[in-house]
Amino acid sequence: MTTESADPKGATNDETDNTKEATEDVTITKFGSVTVKRNAPKPTATPGLALDWTKLGKPDDDDDDQHPEMPLRYPHDVTDDLQLTPDEIVLVGTAGLKITHLGNNLSNTCTDPHKLQRLVFRSHMIHKMEGLAAFTNLELLELYDNQIEELADLEVFASTLRTLDMSYNVIREISPVSCCENLTELYLANNKIKTMTGISTLTKLRKIDLGANRIRVIEELSNLIHLEELWLGKNKIEMIQGLET
Repeated sequence: MTTESADPKGATNDETDNTKEATEDVTITKFGSVTVKRNAPKPTATPGLALDWTKLGKPDDDDDDQHPEMPLRYPHDVTDDLQLTPDEIVLVGTAGLKITHLGNNLSNTCTDPHKLQRLVFRSHMIHKMEGLAAFTNLELLELYDNQIEELADLEVFASTLRTLDMSYNVIREISPVSCCENLTELYLANNKIKTMTGISTLTKLRKIDLGANRIRVIEELSNLIHLEELWLGKNKIEMIQGLET
Protein backbone atom coordinates (compact mmCIF):
# COMPACT_ATOMS: atom_id res chain seq x y z
CA MET A 1 0.00 0.00 0.00
CA THR A 2 1.53 3.35 -1.07
CA THR A 3 0.60 6.90 -0.04
CA GLU A 4 2.35 10.19 -0.74
CA SER A 5 1.84 11.95 2.59
CA ALA A 6 5.09 13.14 4.15
CA ASP A 7 6.18 12.40 7.67
CA PRO A 8 7.50 15.15 10.00
CA LYS A 9 11.04 14.49 8.83
CA GLY A 10 10.10 14.97 5.16
CA ALA A 11 10.26 11.29 4.21
CA THR A 12 7.33 9.68 2.37
CA ASN A 13 5.80 6.36 3.30
CA ASP A 14 7.49 4.83 0.23
CA GLU A 15 10.82 5.50 1.88
CA THR A 16 9.86 3.77 5.12
CA ASP A 17 11.10 0.20 5.42
CA ASN A 18 8.20 -1.10 7.47
CA THR A 19 4.53 -0.07 7.23
CA LYS A 20 1.52 -1.56 8.99
CA GLU A 21 -2.17 -1.36 8.20
CA ALA A 22 -4.95 -2.85 10.41
CA THR A 23 -8.50 -3.67 9.49
CA GLU A 24 -11.24 -5.00 11.75
CA ASP A 25 -10.41 -8.68 11.09
CA VAL A 26 -6.99 -8.70 9.41
CA THR A 27 -3.65 -7.12 10.25
CA ILE A 28 -1.44 -6.32 7.18
CA THR A 29 2.27 -5.73 7.74
CA LYS A 30 4.76 -4.74 4.98
CA PHE A 31 8.48 -5.38 5.18
CA GLY A 32 9.81 -3.62 2.08
CA SER A 33 8.36 -5.61 -0.85
CA VAL A 34 7.03 -8.40 1.37
CA THR A 35 3.41 -8.26 2.60
CA VAL A 36 2.29 -10.40 5.52
CA LYS A 37 -1.41 -10.85 6.39
CA ARG A 38 -2.51 -12.17 9.77
CA ASN A 39 -5.85 -12.49 11.53
CA ALA A 40 -6.30 -9.86 14.20
CA PRO A 41 -6.28 -11.30 17.74
CA LYS A 42 -9.71 -11.79 19.26
CA PRO A 43 -10.48 -10.11 22.60
CA THR A 44 -9.95 -12.44 25.50
CA ALA A 45 -13.03 -12.99 27.64
CA THR A 46 -12.67 -12.18 31.31
CA PRO A 47 -12.68 -15.45 33.23
CA GLY A 48 -15.71 -15.91 35.46
CA LEU A 49 -15.50 -16.14 39.21
CA ALA A 50 -14.90 -19.54 40.73
CA LEU A 51 -18.08 -21.34 41.76
CA ASP A 52 -18.62 -21.35 45.52
CA TRP A 53 -19.83 -24.88 46.19
CA THR A 54 -20.68 -24.01 49.81
CA LYS A 55 -23.52 -21.74 48.66
CA LEU A 56 -25.26 -24.13 46.29
CA GLY A 57 -28.96 -24.37 47.11
CA LYS A 58 -28.78 -21.55 49.67
CA PRO A 59 -30.40 -18.12 49.16
CA ASP A 60 -27.99 -15.26 48.65
CA ASP A 61 -27.65 -12.89 51.63
CA ASP A 62 -28.17 -9.92 49.34
CA ASP A 63 -31.36 -11.29 47.81
CA ASP A 64 -33.38 -13.54 50.09
CA ASP A 65 -36.10 -13.99 47.46
CA GLN A 66 -33.69 -15.50 44.97
CA HIS A 67 -34.31 -19.24 44.95
CA PRO A 68 -32.70 -21.79 42.68
CA GLU A 69 -34.84 -22.86 39.74
CA MET A 70 -36.16 -26.32 40.60
CA PRO A 71 -39.10 -28.47 39.51
CA LEU A 72 -42.21 -28.06 41.67
CA ARG A 73 -42.50 -31.20 43.82
CA TYR A 74 -44.94 -32.08 46.61
CA PRO A 75 -44.67 -35.04 48.99
CA HIS A 76 -47.07 -37.15 46.91
CA ASP A 77 -44.82 -36.58 43.87
CA VAL A 78 -41.93 -38.26 45.65
CA THR A 79 -43.61 -41.32 47.15
CA ASP A 80 -46.96 -43.10 47.24
CA ASP A 81 -46.27 -44.49 50.72
CA LEU A 82 -45.96 -41.25 52.68
CA GLN A 83 -47.52 -42.52 55.88
CA LEU A 84 -46.25 -45.91 57.00
CA THR A 85 -47.75 -45.76 60.50
CA PRO A 86 -50.84 -43.93 61.80
CA ASP A 87 -48.83 -41.62 64.06
CA GLU A 88 -45.73 -40.90 61.93
CA ILE A 89 -44.60 -39.48 58.58
CA VAL A 90 -40.88 -39.65 57.81
CA LEU A 91 -39.44 -38.76 54.42
CA VAL A 92 -35.70 -38.16 54.02
CA GLY A 93 -34.43 -36.59 50.80
CA THR A 94 -30.72 -37.35 51.01
CA ALA A 95 -31.13 -39.62 47.97
CA GLY A 96 -33.62 -39.38 45.15
CA LEU A 97 -36.16 -36.64 44.49
CA LYS A 98 -36.47 -33.67 46.83
CA ILE A 99 -39.67 -31.94 47.90
CA THR A 100 -39.89 -28.20 47.20
CA HIS A 101 -43.36 -27.50 48.67
CA LEU A 102 -45.39 -29.11 51.45
CA GLY A 103 -48.62 -27.79 49.94
CA ASN A 104 -51.81 -26.72 51.68
CA ASN A 105 -53.32 -30.20 51.30
CA LEU A 106 -50.61 -32.11 53.12
CA SER A 107 -53.10 -33.49 55.64
CA ASN A 108 -54.99 -35.24 52.84
CA THR A 109 -52.16 -37.75 52.64
CA CYS A 110 -52.93 -38.96 56.18
CA THR A 111 -55.58 -41.43 57.25
CA ASP A 112 -56.26 -39.30 60.33
CA PRO A 113 -54.22 -36.07 60.66
CA HIS A 114 -55.30 -35.59 64.28
CA LYS A 115 -53.52 -38.80 65.29
CA LEU A 116 -50.20 -37.82 63.72
CA GLN A 117 -47.52 -37.27 66.37
CA ARG A 118 -44.25 -37.17 64.42
CA LEU A 119 -43.68 -35.33 61.14
CA VAL A 120 -40.23 -35.45 59.52
CA PHE A 121 -39.18 -34.00 56.16
CA ARG A 122 -35.39 -34.00 56.31
CA SER A 123 -32.92 -32.85 53.63
CA HIS A 124 -35.30 -31.48 51.02
CA MET A 125 -35.64 -28.05 49.36
CA ILE A 126 -38.74 -26.81 51.22
CA HIS A 127 -38.96 -23.01 51.50
CA LYS A 128 -42.16 -22.53 53.49
CA MET A 129 -43.97 -24.09 56.43
CA GLU A 130 -47.51 -24.74 55.19
CA GLY A 131 -50.30 -27.33 55.28
CA LEU A 132 -49.80 -28.05 59.00
CA ALA A 133 -53.12 -26.77 60.34
CA ALA A 134 -54.73 -30.22 60.72
CA PHE A 135 -51.90 -31.74 62.79
CA THR A 136 -53.23 -30.60 66.13
CA ASN A 137 -51.51 -33.31 68.21
CA LEU A 138 -48.01 -33.12 66.79
CA GLU A 139 -45.26 -33.87 69.30
CA LEU A 140 -42.21 -33.81 67.03
CA LEU A 141 -41.67 -31.62 63.98
CA GLU A 142 -38.42 -31.96 62.04
CA LEU A 143 -37.70 -29.93 58.91
CA TYR A 144 -33.94 -30.26 59.27
CA ASP A 145 -31.78 -29.28 56.26
CA ASN A 146 -34.23 -27.41 54.06
CA GLN A 147 -34.58 -23.79 52.88
CA ILE A 148 -37.15 -22.58 55.44
CA GLU A 149 -36.99 -18.80 55.84
CA GLU A 150 -39.39 -18.26 58.75
CA LEU A 151 -41.18 -20.18 61.48
CA ALA A 152 -44.94 -20.37 60.91
CA ASP A 153 -48.12 -22.21 62.02
CA LEU A 154 -46.56 -23.34 65.30
CA GLU A 155 -49.59 -22.18 67.28
CA VAL A 156 -51.65 -25.05 65.78
CA PHE A 157 -49.82 -27.66 67.88
CA ALA A 158 -48.28 -25.33 70.47
CA SER A 159 -49.70 -27.24 73.43
CA THR A 160 -48.53 -30.69 72.28
CA LEU A 161 -45.18 -30.04 70.57
CA ARG A 162 -42.22 -31.40 72.54
CA THR A 163 -39.38 -31.39 69.99
CA LEU A 164 -38.73 -28.89 67.21
CA ASP A 165 -35.77 -29.37 64.88
CA MET A 166 -35.32 -26.63 62.27
CA SER A 167 -31.54 -26.79 62.00
CA TYR A 168 -29.77 -26.09 58.70
CA ASN A 169 -32.29 -23.66 57.25
CA VAL A 170 -32.17 -19.89 56.68
CA ILE A 171 -34.31 -18.70 59.61
CA ARG A 172 -33.56 -15.23 60.98
CA GLU A 173 -36.21 -14.78 63.69
CA ILE A 174 -37.10 -17.30 66.41
CA SER A 175 -39.72 -15.35 68.40
CA PRO A 176 -42.65 -17.36 66.88
CA VAL A 177 -41.47 -20.34 68.92
CA SER A 178 -42.52 -18.58 72.13
CA CYS A 179 -46.05 -20.03 71.87
CA CYS A 180 -44.77 -23.62 72.26
CA GLU A 181 -44.61 -23.58 76.04
CA ASN A 182 -44.30 -27.38 76.40
CA LEU A 183 -41.17 -27.70 74.27
CA THR A 184 -38.40 -29.73 75.87
CA GLU A 185 -35.96 -29.81 72.94
CA LEU A 186 -35.25 -26.98 70.48
CA TYR A 187 -32.74 -27.33 67.64
CA LEU A 188 -32.04 -24.27 65.45
CA ALA A 189 -28.37 -24.69 64.59
CA ASN A 190 -26.91 -23.36 61.33
CA ASN A 191 -29.44 -20.65 60.56
CA LYS A 192 -29.12 -16.85 60.39
CA ILE A 193 -30.43 -16.04 63.86
CA LYS A 194 -29.11 -12.86 65.50
CA THR A 195 -30.91 -12.83 68.87
CA MET A 196 -32.34 -15.35 71.33
CA THR A 197 -35.56 -13.37 71.74
CA GLY A 198 -38.56 -15.64 72.21
CA ILE A 199 -37.25 -18.51 74.33
CA SER A 200 -37.76 -16.99 77.79
CA THR A 201 -41.30 -18.43 78.01
CA LEU A 202 -40.14 -21.98 77.19
CA THR A 203 -39.59 -22.93 80.81
CA LYS A 204 -39.68 -26.69 80.17
CA LEU A 205 -36.73 -26.68 77.78
CA ARG A 206 -33.99 -29.18 78.57
CA LYS A 207 -31.94 -28.90 75.37
CA ILE A 208 -31.23 -25.88 73.16
CA ASP A 209 -28.97 -25.90 70.12
CA LEU A 210 -28.39 -22.46 68.57
CA GLY A 211 -24.89 -23.16 67.30
CA ALA A 212 -23.50 -21.68 64.07
CA ASN A 213 -25.73 -18.62 63.95
CA ARG A 214 -25.06 -14.87 64.29
CA ILE A 215 -25.87 -14.41 67.98
CA ARG A 216 -23.81 -11.81 69.87
CA VAL A 217 -25.43 -11.81 73.32
CA ILE A 218 -26.47 -14.70 75.59
CA GLU A 219 -29.91 -13.81 76.91
CA GLU A 220 -33.43 -15.01 77.85
CA LEU A 221 -32.19 -17.97 79.88
CA SER A 222 -33.06 -16.92 83.44
CA ASN A 223 -36.48 -18.64 83.44
CA LEU A 224 -35.23 -21.92 81.96
CA ILE A 225 -34.75 -23.72 85.24
CA HIS A 226 -34.84 -27.20 83.67
CA LEU A 227 -32.16 -26.52 81.06
CA GLU A 228 -29.53 -29.26 80.89
CA GLU A 229 -27.78 -28.66 77.54
CA LEU A 230 -27.02 -25.36 75.80
CA TRP A 231 -25.13 -25.23 72.49
CA LEU A 232 -23.96 -21.80 71.30
CA GLY A 233 -20.70 -22.57 69.51
CA LYS A 234 -19.75 -20.84 66.25
CA ASN A 235 -21.63 -17.61 66.94
CA LYS A 236 -20.35 -14.05 67.45
CA ILE A 237 -20.53 -14.07 71.23
CA GLU A 238 -17.82 -11.97 72.88
CA MET A 239 -18.70 -12.40 76.55
CA ILE A 240 -20.06 -15.29 78.64
CA GLN A 241 -23.02 -13.88 80.54
CA GLY A 242 -26.72 -14.41 81.20
CA LEU A 243 -26.29 -17.95 82.53
CA GLU A 244 -27.65 -17.18 86.02
CA THR A 245 -30.94 -18.88 86.86
